[in-house]
Amino acid sequence: MSSLGKPPAPGLQAIMALLFAAATASGCTLVEAAVGSKATLSCGVVPLENLIMISWTICSRTANWTMAYRNDTAHITTPPDVRLAWGPRPDRNPVLQINPVTITDDSFYRCDIATSEGNFGCGFCLSVLVPPVVSLVVAKDNRAVCEASVGKPAAQISWVPPGEHNTSSRTHHNGTVTVVSTYWGNSNLSDLVCLVGHVTGNRNLSMHGISGPGPSQLLPLFLTFSGILGILAIVGAIQFWKLKSNPRVSKSRNPGDTLRADEDVLEPYASYTERSNPLYSTRTEVAILQSSQRDDFLIGLRVL
Repeated sequence: MSSLGKPPAPGLQAIMALLFAAATASGCTLVEAAVGSKATLSCGVVPLENLIMISWTICSRTANWTMAYRNDTAHITTPPDVRLAWGPRPDRNPVLQINPVTITDDSFYRCDIATSEGNFGCGFCLSVLVPPVVSLVVAKDNRAVCEASVGKPAAQISWVPPGEHNTSSRTHHNGTVTVVSTYWGNSNLSDLVCLVGHVTGNRNLSMHGISGPGPSQLLPLFLTFSGILGILAIVGAIQFWKLKSNPRVSKSRNPGDTLRADEDVLEPYASYTERSNPLYSTRTEVAILQSSQRDDFLIGLRVL
């Protein structure tokens, strides 16, 4: 057993693979966790009153890690991978937390507890689940091809309505599987549905509106985009019609209009002045006439 996250020498990898197979064959509790989630492994209910030490051993096909807790010194050792950690209180609840789970965490984990009353242990087989990437296309020969890529475990593909098809699978180095199913039944492809079954969730893919090669997922996007363009065109036409039907909108006032408006505002005052000026003129003429008559009267007196 290597120490604290240090990978074994290349010559020991074959032996570790055998130990992994023996450990998993001897019996373990199966735990499933989706990639990206948080997994918690617990030793269960054990007497911790006279606890001496707790250890977790991670035994994979390529590495062997050990993390331990000593109750007398409260000393904790952990592997270099920060995703693996103890719970809040190892002396009360010796759990192992993995966050987030990756495809490489698909391993065998063993918990050992040493007490003054005896030793206790249990094993866990962690199975990492990877949801497949699904797609549905129409091939050039008018055949439907449904694919579930890099899933773990392998996805199950079926067709509705049933028809002649061929399904193949390919396993990758990391344990994921790609499944491809080709359908050439006599059914209308527009009514065809591909059913992809997987432990992480089932998917249904249809071929509505697809007449040539290409993923069926593009059809809803195309229809949505076309509808948005149509709505924008209608709204633009309505706004243009409103502008054309109302001549007062968007017409700016020129300086001539402003000058004529000012003249219209001042016109009552100008009329009042014109009506008043004759009065002033009449009064002036009367005053001049009276002054002339007085001068003539005075001249007459001097002559007498």
